[in-house]
Amino acid sequence: MHLKLSEIAQIISGFSFRTAMETVNKGNYFVVQARDIVEVNQTIDLHKLSKIEFNSKSTSPLLKDSDILLSARGVEVGGFKAAIYFGEDYTVVASSSLYVIRIEDSRIIPEYLLYYINSSRGQKTLRNIMMGATVKTISKKEISDIEISVPPLEKQKLIVGTISNMSEQTKLMQKKIKLINSLTENILSKT
Repeated sequence: MHLKLSEIAQIISGFSFRTAMETVNKGNYFVVQARDIVEVNQTIDLHKLSKIEFNSKSTSPLLKDSDILLSARGVEVGGFKAAIYFGEDYTVVASSSLYVIRIEDSRIIPEYLLYYINSSRGQKTLRNIMMGATVKTISKKEISDIEISVPPLEKQKLIVGTISNMSEQTKLMQKKIKLINSLTENILSKT
Protein backbone atom coordinates (compact mmCIF):
# COMPACT_ATOMS: atom_id res chain seq x y z
CA MET A 1 0.00 0.00 0.00
CA HIS A 2 1.21 3.51 -0.79
CA LEU A 3 0.13 6.48 1.30
CA LYS A 4 0.95 10.18 1.13
CA LEU A 5 3.02 11.28 4.09
CA SER A 6 0.28 13.79 4.98
CA GLU A 7 -2.17 10.88 5.35
CA ILE A 8 -0.13 9.23 8.08
CA ALA A 9 1.74 12.08 9.74
CA GLN A 10 1.68 15.72 10.64
CA ILE A 11 4.57 17.71 9.17
CA ILE A 12 5.65 20.58 11.43
CA SER A 13 8.18 23.28 10.61
CA GLY A 14 10.87 23.84 13.21
CA PHE A 15 10.89 27.05 15.23
CA SER A 16 12.40 30.11 13.57
CA PHE A 17 14.32 32.06 16.18
CA ARG A 18 14.16 35.82 15.61
CA THR A 19 17.67 36.36 16.93
CA ALA A 20 20.77 34.19 17.19
CA MET A 21 20.30 31.34 19.65
CA GLU A 22 22.20 31.87 22.86
CA THR A 23 23.14 28.68 24.63
CA VAL A 24 22.91 28.79 28.41
CA ASN A 25 23.94 26.18 30.97
CA LYS A 26 20.65 26.30 32.83
CA GLY A 27 18.26 26.77 29.92
CA ASN A 28 14.74 25.40 30.14
CA TYR A 29 14.85 23.52 26.80
CA PHE A 30 17.28 21.70 24.57
CA VAL A 31 17.44 22.75 20.92
CA VAL A 32 18.07 20.33 18.07
CA GLN A 33 19.44 21.51 14.73
CA ALA A 34 20.21 19.72 11.46
CA ARG A 35 23.88 19.44 12.45
CA ASP A 36 22.83 17.31 15.45
CA ILE A 37 21.60 14.52 13.21
CA VAL A 38 24.32 11.90 13.11
CA GLU A 39 23.96 9.45 10.26
CA VAL A 40 25.58 6.57 12.14
CA ASN A 41 22.82 5.79 14.62
CA GLN A 42 20.00 7.96 13.27
CA THR A 43 18.97 9.08 16.77
CA ILE A 44 19.33 12.35 18.62
CA ASP A 45 21.84 12.38 21.48
CA LEU A 46 20.43 14.71 24.14
CA HIS A 47 23.83 14.99 25.82
CA LYS A 48 25.22 16.78 22.79
CA LEU A 49 22.40 19.32 22.41
CA SER A 50 22.63 22.93 23.52
CA LYS A 51 20.30 24.34 26.18
CA ILE A 52 18.38 27.55 25.56
CA GLU A 53 15.79 29.75 27.19
CA PHE A 54 12.62 29.18 25.17
CA ASN A 55 9.52 31.18 26.02
CA SER A 56 7.31 30.80 22.98
CA LYS A 57 3.61 30.03 23.36
CA SER A 58 3.83 27.70 20.36
CA THR A 59 4.23 24.04 21.32
CA SER A 60 4.26 22.69 17.76
CA PRO A 61 8.08 22.65 17.36
CA LEU A 62 8.46 20.88 20.73
CA LEU A 63 9.34 17.24 20.20
CA LYS A 64 7.40 14.21 21.34
CA ASP A 65 8.78 10.71 21.77
CA SER A 66 9.23 8.96 18.39
CA ASP A 67 9.07 12.16 16.31
CA ILE A 68 11.16 11.98 13.16
CA LEU A 69 13.37 14.93 12.29
CA LEU A 70 14.17 15.68 8.66
CA SER A 71 16.68 18.30 7.57
CA ALA A 72 15.00 21.02 5.53
CA ARG A 73 18.18 21.57 3.55
CA GLY A 74 20.46 19.04 1.94
CA VAL A 75 22.96 18.43 -0.79
CA GLU A 76 22.64 16.49 -3.99
CA VAL A 77 25.23 13.89 -2.98
CA GLY A 78 24.52 13.49 0.74
CA GLY A 79 20.79 13.98 0.57
CA PHE A 80 18.55 14.97 3.44
CA LYS A 81 19.40 13.56 6.86
CA ALA A 82 16.70 12.14 9.11
CA ALA A 83 16.76 10.90 12.70
CA ILE A 84 14.31 9.81 15.36
CA TYR A 85 13.87 11.38 18.78
CA PHE A 86 13.46 9.10 21.78
CA GLY A 87 12.89 11.06 24.97
CA GLU A 88 10.55 13.08 27.10
CA ASP A 89 7.78 15.02 25.43
CA TYR A 90 8.11 18.79 25.22
CA THR A 91 11.71 19.19 26.47
CA VAL A 92 13.39 19.71 23.09
CA VAL A 93 12.61 22.34 20.47
CA ALA A 94 13.36 21.75 16.78
CA SER A 95 15.02 24.65 14.97
CA SER A 96 13.92 25.95 11.58
CA SER A 97 16.57 23.81 9.83
CA LEU A 98 14.33 20.80 10.52
CA TYR A 99 10.89 19.45 9.81
CA VAL A 100 9.23 17.38 12.52
CA ILE A 101 7.30 14.39 11.21
CA ARG A 102 4.81 13.27 13.84
CA ILE A 103 3.11 9.99 12.97
CA GLU A 104 -0.64 9.98 13.60
CA ASP A 105 -1.54 6.63 12.06
CA SER A 106 -1.19 3.25 13.73
CA ARG A 107 -0.52 1.60 10.35
CA ILE A 108 3.11 2.73 10.40
CA ILE A 109 5.97 2.27 12.85
CA PRO A 110 8.15 5.39 13.36
CA GLU A 111 11.41 3.45 12.94
CA TYR A 112 10.16 1.99 9.64
CA LEU A 113 9.38 5.48 8.32
CA LEU A 114 12.84 6.67 9.43
CA TYR A 115 14.57 3.78 7.64
CA TYR A 116 12.42 4.38 4.56
CA ILE A 117 13.31 8.09 4.44
CA ASN A 118 17.02 7.34 4.89
CA SER A 119 17.00 4.53 2.31
CA SER A 120 18.23 5.11 -1.24
CA ARG A 121 14.59 4.91 -2.39
CA GLY A 122 13.46 7.54 0.12
CA GLN A 123 16.42 9.81 -0.63
CA LYS A 124 15.73 9.51 -4.36
CA THR A 125 12.15 10.65 -3.72
CA LEU A 126 13.42 13.64 -1.74
CA ARG A 127 16.01 14.52 -4.41
CA ASN A 128 13.19 14.56 -6.99
CA ILE A 129 11.37 17.31 -5.07
CA MET A 130 14.33 19.42 -3.93
CA MET A 131 14.74 22.97 -5.14
CA GLY A 132 17.66 25.38 -5.28
CA ALA A 133 21.01 25.62 -7.04
CA THR A 134 23.71 25.18 -4.40
CA VAL A 135 21.86 24.55 -1.15
CA LYS A 136 18.95 22.25 -1.84
CA THR A 137 15.69 22.69 0.06
CA ILE A 138 12.39 20.87 0.19
CA SER A 139 9.09 22.54 0.95
CA LYS A 140 6.62 21.37 3.56
CA LYS A 141 3.97 20.89 0.86
CA GLU A 142 6.26 18.75 -1.28
CA ILE A 143 7.16 16.59 1.73
CA SER A 144 3.48 16.19 2.58
CA ASP A 145 2.77 14.87 -0.90
CA ILE A 146 5.50 12.21 -1.12
CA GLU A 147 4.21 8.66 -1.27
CA ILE A 148 5.48 6.14 1.23
CA SER A 149 5.39 2.40 0.66
CA VAL A 150 3.63 1.03 3.77
CA PRO A 151 3.74 -2.76 4.15
CA PRO A 152 1.66 -4.58 6.82
CA LEU A 153 2.75 -3.97 10.43
CA GLU A 154 4.28 -7.44 10.83
CA LYS A 155 6.49 -6.87 7.80
CA GLN A 156 7.46 -3.41 9.10
CA LYS A 157 8.47 -4.98 12.45
CA LEU A 158 10.57 -7.55 10.60
CA ILE A 159 12.24 -4.85 8.49
CA VAL A 160 12.97 -2.68 11.55
CA GLY A 161 14.37 -5.66 13.48
CA THR A 162 16.58 -6.72 10.58
CA ILE A 163 17.95 -3.22 9.95
CA SER A 164 18.53 -2.64 13.68
CA ASN A 165 20.42 -5.94 13.88
CA MET A 166 22.56 -5.03 10.85
CA SER A 167 23.27 -1.62 12.37
CA GLU A 168 24.45 -3.25 15.61
CA GLN A 169 26.63 -5.66 13.63
CA THR A 170 28.16 -2.72 11.75
CA LYS A 171 28.97 -0.94 15.04
CA LEU A 172 30.63 -4.09 16.36
CA MET A 173 32.70 -4.44 13.18
CA GLN A 174 33.79 -0.80 13.44
CA LYS A 175 34.91 -1.39 17.04
CA LYS A 176 36.85 -4.48 15.94
CA ILE A 177 38.56 -2.51 13.16
CA LYS A 178 39.55 0.22 15.65
CA LEU A 179 40.91 -2.44 18.01
CA ILE A 180 42.89 -4.14 15.23
CA ASN A 181 44.32 -0.78 14.10
CA SER A 182 45.24 0.07 17.68
CA LEU A 183 46.92 -3.32 18.18
CA THR A 184 48.81 -2.90 14.90
CA GLU A 185 50.07 0.54 15.96
CA ASN A 186 51.03 -0.82 19.36
CA ILE A 187 52.98 -3.74 17.83
CA LEU A 188 54.77 -1.47 15.35
CA SER A 189 55.66 1.09 18.02
CA LYS A 190 57.64 -1.59 19.89
CA THR A 191 59.93 -2.40 16.98
